[in-house]
Amino acid sequence: MSDYQQLRFQLPPALEEELVAWLWDHGTLGVQCDSVGSDLMLTAYFPRQAAPAVDAVWQARGVRLAETRAFADQDWLATYWALAVPFEVGRGFVIDPRDPAAGLDRPPATADRSSGRSLLRIPAREAFGVGSHETTRLAIALLEDAGCAGARVLDVGTGSGILAFAAERLGAAAVVAFDLDPVAMIHARHNASLNHCAPRCFAGSAAALGAATFDRLVINVLPERIDADLAGLVARCRDGAEVILSGVLTVRRDEVLARWRGLGFEPAGERTDGDWIAFRLR
Repeated sequence: MSDYQQLRFQLPPALEEELVAWLWDHGTLGVQCDSVGSDLMLTAYFPRQAAPAVDAVWQARGVRLAETRAFADQDWLATYWALAVPFEVGRGFVIDPRDPAAGLDRPPATADRSSGRSLLRIPAREAFGVGSHETTRLAIALLEDAGCAGARVLDVGTGSGILAFAAERLGAAAVVAFDLDPVAMIHARHNASLNHCAPRCFAGSAAALGAATFDRLVINVLPERIDADLAGLVARCRDGAEVILSGVLTVRRDEVLARWRGLGFEPAGERTDGDWIAFRLR
């Protein structure tokens, strides 16, 4: 037996607001509107047997019921759960992208004890990524190569916070993470709590760091996004510091390396993944 009905109406654009208001008055669960040539196609959803009839008045004004479809209730998160599968990153991490708030009955992933991998929970939210993108994988691999034991680490453009958490798990003595986007800080701080990590996070630019200096800088952003802060970031590097630089397309390799060489850095290693390249700069 069907649980819901979907109604699709074709109508002149001038009637959109009026018809939507009428549908809400009749108990619609939601409305979606798309353009079809010079008309609109409006899709509305109703509980079973609650869908209203389109009377002659609406028809006379150019509203046509184009389709009616009944469908049963279903697990709307099934696709999410099918795709949200824990995955391995680098030599030592496994990432769980599932959001506890989306289904607390689903047991969380656990680290593979036999391989010694460390579990990071990075729920898929907004546009900050869960660690599956090539640039993040490259940055984590190079962090592992460089090592973080006892180091002071700065994560530039932290997003979800994943690189800050990885640095902490790799033994960093202190981690500071910042992002220009204040929404990123909301997610990073929530994710820090999920992972029992404690980086110092703030929304802003490198100017807010004052005179603080670091042993490792992790930068996973497109090169042009740090242009304004580049001099300030270089000034945050202690003698012998390393920069993990990701977010660089392979076609820009020589251009980006030349710029960092001009700032006094030399490559200590690099990795590629698809169209992307990342560097250890010393």
